[in-house]
Amino acid sequence: MRIWLIILLLFLLHTLVKGTFHYTRIKRWRIILIPAYTILMVIISVDRHPTIDKIRLLVILFIIGELIGKYQASKVQVVNTHKRHLGHPILIAKRNWPYLIGWILVFSADITLQVYFGFHMTVESLTDEFFEYIIKNLNPVLMIFFHTDWYIWTLTAASYFGYYYHLVAQHPEVHKVLHKR
Repeated sequence: MRIWLIILLLFLLHTLVKGTFHYTRIKRWRIILIPAYTILMVIISVDRHPTIDKIRLLVILFIIGELIGKYQASKVQVVNTHKRHLGHPILIAKRNWPYLIGWILVFSADITLQVYFGFHMTVESLTDEFFEYIIKNLNPVLMIFFHTDWYIWTLTAASYFGYYYHLVAQHPEVHKVLHKR
C-alpha cells in the first residue's frame, strides 16, 4: 500500500514542478480569495491569549513569508493572450525557478516549525506532510480540508500575500484581471 502512495506522491510532485515551468492562466479568484482565506485562518487559529513569544513569532513569520513571496514572484513571466473572459483580459504566467525554490523554503519552514513546537517527525509523517503540501498547492481550494496550526497559516498567508502583491506590482497588467476595463 505504501508504494502506491509514493507513486502518487511522485506523480503529484511531477505535476507541480511541470506546472511551474509552463504557462498557466492567472485566475482572479486565486489573487483575491486565497490570500484572504489564509489571513482569515490566521485570525481564527491564533490563540485568544497570545504570549509575547507568539506575537514575536507571528511578526517574524509574516516577514519571512512576505520575503519568500516576493522572491517567488521575482522571475514570473506574464503574457497577455489578447483574449477576454467576462470582461477581463486573459493572462498566462510561467512561475519559474524562484517559485519552486520558495515553495521548498515554505515547506522546509513548515517542517521546522512543527519540530520546534514538539511534533515528532518520522519518515511516514514527513511523507504525509509532503503529500498534503503538494495537494494544497496543486489545488488551493483543498486547503479547507486539512488541519493546520496558526504558525503554518501565518507563513502560508504571508507567502501568498507577498507573491500576489509583488506579482501585481511587477506586472501591472495582472491588476486588470481584478477589475473590468
